Amino acid sequence: EYFYPVDNDNLKMILPSNITGKARLEGDRHNQQMALSVRFIPQHQEGSSLSRLESVINRSNRGFTISDFRFMQPEGQLKAEGTIGFDQSLEIAFQAEELDINTLMSLAQIDEVMRGIINVEGLFKGTINQPEVFITAQIKEGYLREFQFKDLQSDLYWDSKVNEIEIREFVVALEQDYQIQAKGNLPIDSFTQKKQEET
Repeated sequence: EYFYPVDNDNLKMILPSNITGKARLEGDRHNQQMALSVRFIPQHQEGSSLSRLESVINRSNRGFTISDFRFMQPEGQLKAEGTIGFDQSLEIAFQAEELDINTLMSLAQIDEVMRGIINVEGLFKGTINQPEVFITAQIKEGYLREFQFKDLQSDLYWDSKVNEIEIREFVVALEQDYQIQAKGNLPIDSFTQKKQEET
């Protein structure tokens, strides 16, 4: 069992969490299997919960197969499975159930106030250089930068070839039965250019 970082103040400044876990590797020169079991311990544990990651990854002459990827919190989990080929082909399905956004932000050490419970279903497909991403997401009791909402439902599709997000559904439920709704296409280039101009 390994613990990382080990009493290294410089590493603790850049790593969001302490990491402890085990890895097992077996197979032959044609096929290998690696099993991982990892715990993430937030460096600042006030109000944060321990999270755990487990995964089984198989390597063959075609590429990698992820057969059992699970990121677990006390009240929720993220599951994924799929393949990544040596020809850069990609197909990974994922599903998140009742994940706590605040815990994810703490693990990643992101200095942003954001709260809520998220449920997600999605798919990465295509190639590593030109992926397509399908995401259906719900956020319950959300909070971001003093903006609070009861429920958010979204259905999004991103095609990297045209580099825009197709917003198929976006509905935010507010207090007193008010709603925000949106549909359409969002070009990523214009959005990132605007952010660069602001900075």
